[in-house]
Amino acid sequence: MDWAAIQSRIVDGKLEKSPVHVALLVDYVHFVAPRGGSVQISGQYGQSVIRLLDWSRNPALVDAHHLTVLITENLADLHTALSDNPYSARIRIELPKLPELQSFVDALIDSDPGIKKCLKVDPAVLAQRSVGLSRVNLRNALQLAARNNKKIDHEYLIKKRRELIEKECQGLLDFVESPFTLDNVAGHVEAKKWLREDAQLIQAGQLRSIPMGYLICG
Repeated sequence: MDWAAIQSRIVDGKLEKSPVHVALLVDYVHFVAPRGGSVQISGQYGQSVIRLLDWSRNPALVDAHHLTVLITENLADLHTALSDNPYSARIRIELPKLPELQSFVDALIDSDPGIKKCLKVDPAVLAQRSVGLSRVNLRNALQLAARNNKKIDHEYLIKKRRELIEKECQGLLDFVESPFTLDNVAGHVEAKKWLREDAQLIQAGQLRSIPMGYLICG
């Protein structure tokens, strides 16, 4: 391949430079350049840190329309020389919002008959219950249920969402399920009736019909 020919073009009979635009994506970069002090990082890891730093400040690469994107789940796991590098910019990829999840859920249902068969809740409710999950985790949870012919109902969604969020937080967050219910509360018949009705609305995905919170005194 003639690299010089690729970087040039002829315009109106004149030879002009036509730089090649290159983007390099390095996924799971925290395994390539993990966090640690200069003494702890040596050998292969040290060479990786030095090379990535050189790519960010080397004039030959910067002027050559070259872009390097380092992808990691947690910025704290990446070597500080890279995460605090003044020659780099941080781009935060947010988890999908409700409208994005709704479109993703609709696409999954249309493309996978197994998911459509096992789904026992409204797709809109499924999207609402999936807020806080990544698309990959949501797809895996639905496909797992479809392969095992399990019902995708409210109980399954609550259980899988709890498991996935706890795994993503790596032990920093635990959901505690209370063994008590409204049946353990004496009296307050009307208040308990109201709360049970609101619980049904939440399960149905009608969040606009319930209050933003409850104030319990006593």
